[in-house]
Amino acid sequence: MFLLEVVHDSKYLLSDNYETIKATEILAKEGFVVMPYMYPDLNAARELADVGAACVMPLGAPIGSNKGLATKDFIQILIDEIDLPITVDAGIGRPSQACEAMEMGTTAVMANTAIATAGDVQVMAEAFKKAIEAQKLGATYISAGHIFATDCKKDLPPRGLEFLKEVCNSVTIPVYAIGEIKLSDVQMDEIIKCGAKGGCIMSGMMSL
Repeated sequence: MFLLEVVHDSKYLLSDNYETIKATEILAKEGFVVMPYMYPDLNAARELADVGAACVMPLGAPIGSNKGLATKDFIQILIDEIDLPITVDAGIGRPSQACEAMEMGTTAVMANTAIATAGDVQVMAEAFKKAIEAQKLGATYISAGHIFATDCKKDLPPRGLEFLKEVCNSVTIPVYAIGEIKLSDVQMDEIIKCGAKGGCIMSGMMSL
């Protein structure tokens, strides 16, 4: 297996599609399974398929930018027109962006920079995995918690607002905070600022 990147542009690291096609043809004839990184262009993708590429790997945004699917419309054309697996190879910075790519019909995504630069690499990698799994299974919303200390889980520390923010950034479906959520405008403002659609109130309602 050969992940092929032919880049002459040192600033934006954009693929040289013409040279990529030539290199793919040479490597494929030598028996390599070639996975070429490319700028999303239908004609170039067709040529890559013709010369033996195992898949095409268009960039979503410049390498290392974590800007998501800036080339979304062009990637969709490849998905619709090319009979090869499509893997987004650059630009994915958040689990929600990975979910968006998978919803479009891509086969996979590469998220090297997003994971490598995360504060907690393992947590970020798991967030990518779980976010995609949840949406593939058809979840229409998720609850995240427990956010604040609660008597229901005295032995477990609360996950906190930063955790809630990470979860909200990890999915494209609504997130509701749970765990000692009260009838408080201040607290509700805090969870909304994290990206949550709302909060799940239990003990607060029972004490009315």
